[in-house]
Amino acid sequence: MLAGAPPDAPPSEVEARVRERTWHRFGADTPWFHRVVWDLGVLALSPDRRLAVLAATTTD
Repeated sequence: MLAGAPPDAPPSEVEARVRERTWHRFGADTPWFHRVVWDLGVLALSPDRRLAVLAATTTD
């Protein structure tokens, strides 16, 4: 998970980990992002400098 919490973590632990991280959005000038309705780029940087990335797109 982007927040670094295990799948069975209680909501309070997930919330704590979300608050610890620095969050960023990004886009990319690439054919991979189709720019149709949903393109998503999210980075989460943990306090110990681990980076988690989620990139997703959709097509018609």
